Amino acid sequence: MVSFEFLAIIVSVLGLAASITYYAIILSNANKTRKAQLFMSLQQRFDNPQLMGALIQSRDYTDLSFEEWYEKYGPNTNREVYTDWVCLQNAIQGIGLLVESKQVDAKMESNLMGSIITLNWERSGPIIIGMRKRLGREGVWNQVEELNTLLLSLDNQRFYHQYLLSKFPQLLSHLINSIFTRS
Repeated sequence: MVSFEFLAIIVSVLGLAASITYYAIILSNANKTRKAQLFMSLQQRFDNPQLMGALIQSRDYTDLSFEEWYEKYGPNTNREVYTDWVCLQNAIQGIGLLVESKQVDAKMESNLMGSIITLNWERSGPIIIGMRKRLGREGVWNQVEELNTLLLSLDNQRFYHQYLLSKFPQLLSHLINSIFTRS
């Protein structure tokens, strides 16, 4: 027969296990909520007219060398445009750091803001590289470049998977035909 003390220990252990499980579930949900809140605050930051204006303005940069850009839009000649451009790069740099530290999911970032980030690099990448040389600091806005590279690789993976899925019936049919024609 089971003693009362043994039952009390079993009930205590089960209660402790249940409370640990409950606490783990609560922490997991809180972490997901925190990440969603962080992502939404990043999304709101890009709804800022100043950053969108800087992205729109960057279409004028595509035909300029770094020296021409710096002369036309640099801090000594066009402080407002330069400041907006720097704020845009700093915002993307911050997102890159959050993605690298896994605070923000790269796939979610790719789906919702990937086009902004890749468009920014297409237009501002040569300027960032020129700025690195001018300042003598290779690490300036390195996360902007790394985030762009990561998002492009995710887009390429998504394209490849979609391509394979679209070709799957043909590949399967070819495989079946080759198996039966060997016999």
